[in-house]
Amino acid sequence: MGHHYLPQHYLLGFADGVKVWGHDVRARRSFRTQVKSLANETGMYTEELEKHLANVVEGPAQDVIDRARKRLKLRDEDREVLAAYIIAMWQRVPAGRKRVAGHIPSLAETIKMQVVQQLDAIAASEPDLSEAATRRKEEVGRIISAYKEDPPDYFWHHTLKSGATPRTVQGLLSMNWHFLVSPGESFITCDNPTFFFESVGIAAHESELSFPLSSEVCFWANRANSGRPQYFTTDRSIVLELNRRSAHNTQRFIYTREEAPWVLSFAAKNHPLHRLL
Repeated sequence: MGHHYLPQHYLLGFADGVKVWGHDVRARRSFRTQVKSLANETGMYTEELEKHLANVVEGPAQDVIDRARKRLKLRDEDREVLAAYIIAMWQRVPAGRKRVAGHIPSLAETIKMQVVQQLDAIAASEPDLSEAATRRKEEVGRIISAYKEDPPDYFWHHTLKSGATPRTVQGLLSMNWHFLVSPGESFITCDNPTFFFESVGIAAHESELSFPLSSEVCFWANRANSGRPQYFTTDRSIVLELNRRSAHNTQRFIYTREEAPWVLSFAAKNHPLHRLL
């Protein structure tokens, strides 16, 4: 069994008992299996990091998620725990790893330029060291090239261990929070469940963030004063829009409580995404 990038407690919100439907959009197949067999990858984290995520992020959030699934009012301390959890779920999944790896080549190139400049300065001030400086520059070039071609997970693991920054948590806490309750249609989730419009982030007036918590409840944060209560029943069109967000965010797997034979074709479409307000 590998490391779970989606906690089992999270996936149980989309399960029938302990079983859930997985839909592999890459292989174009659907299958039903136990929650413990899904959303995991061998060697994804270190054992220390997996324990950290379980004890610091997942454990404290389980009660809060259960309260939201039961439509119970969240306390201030609940909001802080859930905010950190939702941000962690944006970071810890395969898409989060890919995002961090995408930054490494430019960062590595910047470091290379700085080191080369320092070595050139040393060679200029001490000509006797110019040959050694040249060798060091070649060595640095090889190391940087290796980092760019195959970014190590260390940097990603470091961000996970550090957790969400206070600024990011406060940004989410400052939004208006609602929990949308399905009228009958089910919310789906995926291997990258935290959605926001990346072009605007979460600080702008038009920002929205959504995160399905179960087949019946979806978290929704925004900056418009809608006057809505914390929990309210939405309509089918909103459920469809939120499911489009999950399909859009999917890297490979979608998860549903029911068999849902429509999911693979739904995920293959290039859906236009709309704000709810």
